[in-house]
Amino acid sequence: MTGEDAYAGGASSQPTASAAAPPPIATLKNPPKPHFAFSVGIVGHRLKQWYTKDAAGQPQLLVETLDKVTGDIRLALEAIKGAVAQAYQKHQSLFARHDPELTLVSALADGADSFAAKAALALGYKLDAPLPFARADYQNDFSVKTVDEHRPAPRQEFHTLLGQARSVLELPGRRKTAADTEEQGVLKENRAYEAVGLTVLSQADILVIVWDRGVSRGRGGTAEMIGEAVRIGIPIVLVDAKGERPIELCWRGLMPTPAPIVALEDMPHAQLAESIQGVVDELVRAPAASEQRAGLQRWFGETFCSTNVRFGFPLLMSLLFTRWMRRTDIFPAPPDKLTNDDYIAIAAPTLSSGKPGEIGWLANPYGWADATAIYYSQLFRSAFVMNFVFAAAAVVVASFSVATGEDVRWPAFTEFILIAFVVGNTILAWIRRWHPRWFEGRELAERLRAALPLWTLGLRPAFFPGEEPTWTGWYARAVVRAQGLRAGVLGADGLAAERGVLLTLLTGQCGYNHSNAARMLKANRRLEYFGLTMLFATALVAFDHMCHLGLVGWSVGWLVGRRLSAREATIWLSAALPALATASYGIRVIGDFEGVHQRSERTYRKLDELICAVRQDPVDFGLLRARARTAAEAMLGDVASWRLSAESRGLAIPG
Repeated sequence: MTGEDAYAGGASSQPTASAAAPPPIATLKNPPKPHFAFSVGIVGHRLKQWYTKDAAGQPQLLVETLDKVTGDIRLALEAIKGAVAQAYQKHQSLFARHDPELTLVSALADGADSFAAKAALALGYKLDAPLPFARADYQNDFSVKTVDEHRPAPRQEFHTLLGQARSVLELPGRRKTAADTEEQGVLKENRAYEAVGLTVLSQADILVIVWDRGVSRGRGGTAEMIGEAVRIGIPIVLVDAKGERPIELCWRGLMPTPAPIVALEDMPHAQLAESIQGVVDELVRAPAASEQRAGLQRWFGETFCSTNVRFGFPLLMSLLFTRWMRRTDIFPAPPDKLTNDDYIAIAAPTLSSGKPGEIGWLANPYGWADATAIYYSQLFRSAFVMNFVFAAAAVVVASFSVATGEDVRWPAFTEFILIAFVVGNTILAWIRRWHPRWFEGRELAERLRAALPLWTLGLRPAFFPGEEPTWTGWYARAVVRAQGLRAGVLGADGLAAERGVLLTLLTGQCGYNHSNAARMLKANRRLEYFGLTMLFATALVAFDHMCHLGLVGWSVGWLVGRRLSAREATIWLSAALPALATASYGIRVIGDFEGVHQRSERTYRKLDELICAVRQDPVDFGLLRARARTAAEAMLGDVASWRLSAESRGLAIPG
């Protein structure tokens, strides 16, 4: 983490500009509401599965069956579109004011993929097309001849659909070569089809599958994609490739208490028309818990404050000689600067248009989340530091007044002011919710940071299979949906750029965690030494009093400019010194310096190992994707562990 010492821690098918264009990277008054977007993936058989042989042994297209299947695909897409429209009407206050954007994600293979693409475009869907190979190579999968008089030649249809697509991502699949054995060649090509299938699954909120319920026909086939979809937890709309069964909706979420089912036949099935509305609603709605809804509304109302006058925590770190105060501690960097410095700069090599706005749906919320986390982190940490310091100061003042027995008002007045500040500071922190606004902003920023290298590789982060339990998860999921599939070509040069994005991100995070671990360890030890020194001094005072040496009274009298009796000095210091020791201990506990050190050190080691592995890896698309997933899991696992610890260390009145 960076920035805050983060946890010291046809025409109808064409997109409209207002709906499809990401927001520009610019200063916004508030965090952007997400655009309502929803993606449907399509996986299914190729056209050859609908051929049979006639009496003469010639291939014959099963026209009636094919018409039934294409009709069912259209019915499924219509049902999803209707459910999405109703869900938007129900929850539109949480989204930007645009019509909902429905997208079909299809590899455009000749068969179920192209049938669904044509039906979706006719219904007003957008089209995102990940391709297993470069388009010039992939077109060789399509015949140049017309298979029947009712449709154009497959290759012509492929290029027509490409021209209507909103986004095309060409994956670096490899064909078999003359040097390959038959088995090696088949494996290469099947890996490419598997990669594009996994891309479709990753981008899909609901998956339409056209399947004859047959056995696997090879790696990356329909049966394998079904198994992966079930494992991930994607709702499946099952269209019978034989045209004999009604359309079914299959999803573990149809159970009263969902279980991690891994076989389609064990999953609850329902009629599509009966259940699709409930499924779509569960996927797009915000968490129902009142505290989560309140947190989301707070987020939409956040504004940027250009100054932060509460700098107690950075001042403490300076006094401990672990981190010097910076200008940004008083004048925080605005969201758009964080967006450009920490997000756009990393993503730049992969932006096909060269324009930062291409990734605006992810980048703008990241800048706001990072800026919000930095601001409220400093507010909260400075608040608990000042609470303990002022509470200890109140004890010091009060004990001095009692020890001297002087009838003066300034000690009582000073004590009152100090205690009033502590109480008022704590109440203000509770009312303004500094603590949750800090860790919610930080979690959201890290979710969006982890999404960046995945987006460059055509993937989405893993999300909860159903209604998100936290508003941060819901919001991150919504903006990832709005961002959609990236466009580009992932050839040899493209993979180098994507690998560079991942390494840049990991190197920055690794360096931050390494320095943060050392900084927090030093701060923890120096606070501990200060507390022990105060307790040792208390013991010396007690020993001086017990032996009637009078050294304490003389020393203290010299320091305060007057002679105190041994009794007066003992009374004062016996109360004041333990109060200071307790304050240092309280700061250590609430600040969790030791815990932050351990988590940062652990994360540093994980990321350092991952960086070494990525640098040593051969150029392999599947392996790079696996490394990006591992990196996201490591970073999000770190923030989840931190949040669990941070939530239990709220601000309280020292007592």
